[in-house]
Parts: sequence; C-alpha cells; structure tokens
Amino acid sequence: MHWNDTKLEYGSDRIYEPENTKIRIPGYVLKAYSGASNNSYLDFNGSEGEIVWSVEVANNGIYPIDIVFGGISMDGSTMDILINVISQNDPIVFRQTHPLFTGWKKKRLRPI
Repeated sequence: MHWNDTKLEYGSDRIYEPENTKIRIPGYVLKAYSGASNNSYLDFNGSEGEIVWSVEVANNGIYPIDIVFGGISMDGSTMDILINVISQNDPIVFRQTHPLFTGWKKKRLRPI
C-alpha cells in the first residue's frame, strides 16, 4: 500500500565496495586509484561476469540504488542489472566519462 503523503526515511547511506563482495568476472583487477572511493576501483578487463552484494535493510520496501562508475569505452558498457533476481527492464549503458578516470558519474536505479 502506498500513501501519497508518506515521508520516506532510508537511514544513512551505505557504500558497497567491489572488494567486499562476490566478484565472478574472469581476469578482473582491483586497481589502486586515490580519486576513487576506498582508493580503488574494479576493472572488468574487457570480460563479462557478475558482481553480487547482499544488502540488509531494516524494513521491507523499495530503496533507491546509486551506482558510481567511470568508463573508458567510447561505446559505453552495457550491463544487465538484477535486484532480488529481477531484471530492471532494459540493460543500462554506462557511457564514457571525461576526462579519463576523473569523470566519475552516478546512475540512480529505482527497483521495479
């Protein structure tokens, strides 16, 4: 049930880093970079695979999810995003960011 006048409180933000998850990407590399959160980032190294986080929340509900990324491919990187094993509509394209490695961008997901 949804009430239009309900104020949603999500609590404090949490950051889920790739080094604290299950990474199933052949040949991936965690690279050091001082401009990234936790001073590192995940380089897929041109491979495909999956990253899985288990996220615990205090209450059932729909929570927004922000993905912070930096891309170097001119065509972007296409990713299928699944939340609770449900595909989030069409694949998401993470476009190239500028300049290289300093143009971090954020993409907000609202799970369906």
